[in-house]
Amino acid sequence: MTLALVETTVSVLTPTLTAMPSRRLHPDTKLEIDLIGTAGRLLREGVEWDAAVAHLREIADGRTDLLARASGNFLGGYLASPGMHHPTELRPALWLLEAGADPSLVAAAVDRTRANSAGSSYSDPGSQSSRS
Repeated sequence: MTLALVETTVSVLTPTLTAMPSRRLHPDTKLEIDLIGTAGRLLREGVEWDAAVAHLREIADGRTDLLARASGNFLGGYLASPGMHHPTELRPALWLLEAGADPSLVAAAVDRTRANSAGSSYSDPGSQSSRS
């Protein structure tokens, strides 16, 4: 193979790199993710109750709506498959509630998470299967 043919082949096979548009997270989404991640980390690290609540309250900076969504995320995940979780995994939800989550918004967040987690599974007797 000649050098010219190699260069032509490489230039055809090498994709042109272009700048991709930047899609940043909405600040509310980022804060909700931070709250969920931090609450989970605090649970794994065994942080004391009052310290965890204070830390989450500080991160939320008064955003009771996002505290509610984060709390609903933990509660909804637990309720979607309680047999898959240890009851201590509810602690982050309770910390977020105590940190100031708006109680009127928690139920909607729980329902959203349960619905997103409730896809049919192999063991779900109500799911449709291609096997008879």
